[in-house]
Amino acid sequence: MQTHTRKKLEIIVDSPLVPRVTALIDRIGATGYTLFQSIGGRGAEGDWREDQLTGAQQKILIKVIAGEETANRLLENLSGELERYSCIIYVSTVEVIRAGKF
Repeated sequence: MQTHTRKKLEIIVDSPLVPRVTALIDRIGATGYTLFQSIGGRGAEGDWREDQLTGAQQKILIKVIAGEETANRLLENLSGELERYSCIIYVSTVEVIRAGKF
């Protein structure tokens, strides 16, 4: 079975920023993304758990798999647009089977 190298971006943002980030992903030309809701965790400011009435502090994990050029464009734009917001981005190299999907 042949595999193809792609980049996986894992972006953790506060829930209110999700529409802004997903719109950017669409504009950059990535073929898709997946959203994951979080229930809690620990960060630089200590433990947190999503129990707020508004959900404004809930963290959402956005996973994107894209070619290197698309991933780099996305990273450049995310660093500029979200510089002043709480945002964590992980980048890794992955192997995919259906290259045309990414």
